[in-house]
Amino acid sequence: MFLQEYIQIRVVLTFLIIIVLSSCNKEEAISGDHELGKIEVRMRESIHSDPGRLFLRCETLEIFPCCNWYIINSVSSTPARIDVEFKGIYVPEICFTAMGPATADLDLGSLAEGSYNLLLFAPGSINAGKLIVSPDHYRLDFNVTGRFVFPYVQLNRIPDNTIWGHVGYHRESSWHFVQSFLDELNTRGAQPGEFLPGEYTYFKILESGERETPKLHGYYFIEPFIFDYRGDLPDLEDLVRYYGINHGDSLSISVFTWSGERYRSWTYSAGDD
Repeated sequence: MFLQEYIQIRVVLTFLIIIVLSSCNKEEAISGDHELGKIEVRMRESIHSDPGRLFLRCETLEIFPCCNWYIINSVSSTPARIDVEFKGIYVPEICFTAMGPATADLDLGSLAEGSYNLLLFAPGSINAGKLIVSPDHYRLDFNVTGRFVFPYVQLNRIPDNTIWGHVGYHRESSWHFVQSFLDELNTRGAQPGEFLPGEYTYFKILESGERETPKLHGYYFIEPFIFDYRGDLPDLEDLVRYYGINHGDSLSISVFTWSGERYRSWTYSAGDD
């Protein structure tokens, strides 16, 4: 198992523990010693529902001594308006002793196309703006951002029939396996597509049209890819399985689809053949 997959498993386990601990009595532990300062807000779209659900990933810019502190919040909506209130910081009795921001993930639901009034409330401040939902993207429009920081104001939506991923390897001599996998991917229906430059939930497209190389990927070498795929998903999984069983010591493949499937070569073994 390569370093990246080990890190991913550790992150998932830690996240699950945080959810369990932070789900209890959030309203009972607002800390008076730690006021809400600036909050970073990032849009994220879940592809595991149809249509996708929009989430706001919120983090304080201030770093706290425990990584499981939580921003207490509430979300309410009408057909044309969404109100988000940030109330304070929840401090659990158990501290995960790794420094980090206080966080919250807000589910805004599956939104129909249109323009929504978006109001962000925090102690002592109100910021009013617009959330525009189109088939291609979500966009935030605030004249004054106040205590809120938006690393990007437009999130592009992943088009149907899009697949993306990467091939990681640790020896240059493994490149011919990488090239062979990509060639076979093309023969099964993967072709270059046209993607809007900018942020997507799971990747970023550069102005050149290429996918940005993932950061902190854990490999000596990595080949990211993104394609328009018109083949069958079972064929795609079979291809990843084949390379996992026969060439798993030379490369590690991760493939993700527009409809939420995830295929990772290291999850297959000879017994699956």
